[in-house]
Amino acid sequence: MRATNIGNPTAANPAHYLIANFARAGAGFAIIVMCLEAGIFLQHRLRLPIPGNLLGMILLLGLLQAEIVPDAWVHGPCAWLLLLLPAFFVPIYVMPLSDPDFWLHYGTTLVPAAIVGVALTLGVTGGLARWVRRL
Repeated sequence: MRATNIGNPTAANPAHYLIANFARAGAGFAIIVMCLEAGIFLQHRLRLPIPGNLLGMILLLGLLQAEIVPDAWVHGPCAWLLLLLPAFFVPIYVMPLSDPDFWLHYGTTLVPAAIVGVALTLGVTGGLARWVRRL
């Protein structure tokens, strides 16, 4: 007997499935870029002190909350952009921290500040955890 591929679109036509997924991802990415550009336009047009990319994110959030744009449309492109996020921010921190002159000038300030910051973070987190546990 021959097996049927009913209900399995990838087995019936994998190229069609790949093209459909690519088109969906492209449309979602286009929505994200349009919101970004709209935010930048609003910032310049209205002379707002808020960054245009933040306005674009607020606009996208509004479209998602109002269900004008279904979250399934932008989920894939957002996941892909989140994977790229560390690549944009890691060089900002690695470059100065790997420079010996940076540590000579700012090390005496940064090391104690980092120790105090970590201690405060752990202390506040521990206190909140104990408080939540009592509830």
